[in-house]
Amino acid sequence: MGGYEREKNMNFCIIGNNIVGTTRREALIGMCAVNKFLLGFLLIFLVFNCILASSAMFTQFFAVGSVVFEAPLWLEEGKYAKYMCKSSSVELTNFSSLGIDDGEATAIFYWECLSIEDNVARLNVTFLWSGNGTFKLVGAYDHVIGTGFKVFKWSKHVYVDLQKNILMSLNGTLIGPFLMWLPPRLEKGTTLEMYVNTDRWFECYNINDFNGEVVSDNRVVGKIVNGPQRSFVVEWEINYKYIVANRTKNSVYSSLYLYDWDTGVALSCSMELDPLLMIFGIREIGIQGLLPRISETNIDMGPRSFPIVSWLEIFLAVLFTVFVATFAVIYYRRRKIRRLMRKRLRKTT
Repeated sequence: MGGYEREKNMNFCIIGNNIVGTTRREALIGMCAVNKFLLGFLLIFLVFNCILASSAMFTQFFAVGSVVFEAPLWLEEGKYAKYMCKSSSVELTNFSSLGIDDGEATAIFYWECLSIEDNVARLNVTFLWSGNGTFKLVGAYDHVIGTGFKVFKWSKHVYVDLQKNILMSLNGTLIGPFLMWLPPRLEKGTTLEMYVNTDRWFECYNINDFNGEVVSDNRVVGKIVNGPQRSFVVEWEINYKYIVANRTKNSVYSSLYLYDWDTGVALSCSMELDPLLMIFGIREIGIQGLLPRISETNIDMGPRSFPIVSWLEIFLAVLFTVFVATFAVIYYRRRKIRRLMRKRLRKTT
């Protein structure tokens, strides 16, 4: 009986390919050691992630607070960029809109540098909206403009103060911020305060504050003319007021622009409430699908980029994989020990 009682009180562990019998006390001690190992590993993992999160918050809190504007090194006479997207309508600053039925339209925005003198660039800016269908003007008095293929074109010459990124008319009147390029390599957390002319009304709209923040600095933009490019993403916050029914109302709008990491030129942009379109009386362009992306340019943006994976992300992935693998191995071995115990006990009884 003593041998039988001893047999009942035995557990088993696996060392290599051998099965070793132990008492319950020894087995419990072994399991406690395994549990302590898992808890310790999990604690280290959690502490490390807390440190990383705190570091990211600290970095963002103490990020660069302002940006110094200067003439882009790549900008010279003849440089240009063209942006294209599918569009359902053109919303105007007088609350009317151009629409298309039974077809689809394409929006094209284009700027070209004509000259540079004393840190002021003269640009030709053009917006085209074209398609094949039934075109109509929607507003106080709706009416059909025509059917078939049509092209609507707006074009102007403007000045840009390269040291302040300020858009100006040819007579020197300050219009507002110029957003089609920024200084390159702006890091996440960087903030931008742009000039606004609070006395300038675009028919029913007036912009009274225009600020931005870099929300990402390692995003890769695809489906553009030069192939994928690394970018930094700026979220613009626009405070504006508008007049409707003889009443003035205030509102806030957020807009995303993606800028090339190496040159600072805009790769993709929503252009809603952008002063460069509002000088044409256009508030937004009814984007369908992807945001307008750079489709043609003679600006050298460098070699193609690929999705960026940091060493930190690789380390976290390896750490997580090791944790899961360790847990799986220990769990499997403990289940195997229990199966062997049950099998041995059935034989002894």
